[in-house]
Amino acid sequence: MAHTIQFLGRPKHFTLPNGKKITVKEKIWIPEYKRFVPCASYLNHAIYETGLTEPGSPPYLCSCGAIGIIVGYDAYKQDASPSGLMFVCMIHAQYGKHADGTA
Repeated sequence: MAHTIQFLGRPKHFTLPNGKKITVKEKIWIPEYKRFVPCASYLNHAIYETGLTEPGSPPYLCSCGAIGIIVGYDAYKQDASPSGLMFVCMIHAQYGKHADGTA
């Protein structure tokens, strides 16, 4: 049975369950760090800025619904970030799968 490739590479846009469309960014500007921090490359999900500024609301989320966090790891210095910092999905970092169960 033949398989059809639905897209080649990483998608540029995602539609969240609430209907909001987000654009995939390879890196996000963090004013506190005065630098761009690259985002982990996931096949089915992406980290995005929520635009929320109220205390207690997450400024970054993964499209799976989990919080997007910045982690520092020496292996990332060889990847996309000379600083060793990278945005990742918190649930994926802890459990190896996103909140919706995808890898």
